[in-house]
Amino acid sequence: MMQPMEMSGAVEKPMLGRYQVEKELGKGAMGVVYLGKDPKIGRVVAIKTMALSQEFEADELEDVKQWIAIRRNRDEFNSER
Repeated sequence: MMQPMEMSGAVEKPMLGRYQVEKELGKGAMGVVYLGKDPKIGRVVAIKTMALSQEFEADELEDVKQWIAIRRNRDEFNSER
């Protein structure tokens, strides 16, 4: 879930993972696409989110979340090499 961050009374743009969300570009049956910025590489990016809770039952959704966590850990390990 995206949340705006507050620092010294000023509100920063919301973050989604490492990406700074600028604005919503579009919404469809499968999810939402945002315009964002990757501060790590300093580039503008499109951030596509998926509405997984609309596609899977509760037990299936938990399996999907576990699969995503495993994949993310593996990808982070491989990128550190």
